[in-house]
Amino acid sequence: VKIFSRREIQVWNAQTRFLSLTSSSSKDAAATSNIDVWSWVPPRDHKQELPSKDNYVIPTLPGIPITTDEVKLALEAQGAENVLILDLKGRLSNISHFVIGSGRSTRHIRKMCESIVTAMKARNWKQASGTAGIEGEKHDEWQLVDCNNFLVHLLLPKTRAQIDLEGHWNKDVLPTIQFSTNEKEYEANFQRLLEENPCPLEYMKEEDFGKPVALTRVRKL
Repeated sequence: VKIFSRREIQVWNAQTRFLSLTSSSSKDAAATSNIDVWSWVPPRDHKQELPSKDNYVIPTLPGIPITTDEVKLALEAQGAENVLILDLKGRLSNISHFVIGSGRSTRHIRKMCESIVTAMKARNWKQASGTAGIEGEKHDEWQLVDCNNFLVHLLLPKTRAQIDLEGHWNKDVLPTIQFSTNEKEYEANFQRLLEENPCPLEYMKEEDFGKPVALTRVRKL
């Protein structure tokens, strides 16, 4: 006859109770043996999880204007490259910032522009003319969305390099023209401005050659 120590008996009893609770009849065993079964559940983290860069979508907040940061996050989530926010405060009367980004194709650019227009419509932000649609045709290499107090420019990488909005608006002194109600005087001033600040040759299209005035009429907005 084997004599068990008190410690061995305690271990055996503990193992027996554990096996009985984990068996198919665990509920009955727990009830008949008058054993309370406790389980530990980790506390919830009630801090709001911030959306990641990869799945961010501009939230629907009716009546609230979208921000440049929201647009930047949404563009990056859709694969836009080199997205930056250009501060223009004090340089333009009604525009505080540009959001500039590059797309892989004109279709990609269009899709991103449409997402911003959709977000503004969802917020019922009618003050922004961009709710009416995108500026530029669907196959254009440069498309724009007006978000009321800031503009979103989406371009193909080569087009962005040619136009160089960042370089243009970072200049200390920008080309300007004095407005005149006299049409001939204004056209003369405008032509002189174009001659002093010509459009890059690489941005001109072959069918435009022979039209020097039309070629250089590129608004950097």
